[in-house]
Amino acid sequence: ESQLFILLRPNQKTGKTAKHRLKEEILASKCFDRIRLSNSSFAARCVAVDGDVSSPDMGLSTLDLERICASVSLVFHCAATV
Repeated sequence: ESQLFILLRPNQKTGKTAKHRLKEEILASKCFDRIRLSNSSFAARCVAVDGDVSSPDMGLSTLDLERICASVSLVFHCAATV
């Protein structure tokens, strides 16, 4: 089954990792209520990746960059300056 890699900046103020932010802030959001009801295992396909789109190589570790380059065929860019 395919995976969805989600690049997130760790929150340096709170110490929350990308994995924690994905689980607690994003996937727990009301906007995912409908998909949680229809597919309870969707969150298991979501993989948080620490990074920063304003950094070289998007702030990815060498291991994450290699893994993503080897397995990703489609990229959605939704980053923004807030």
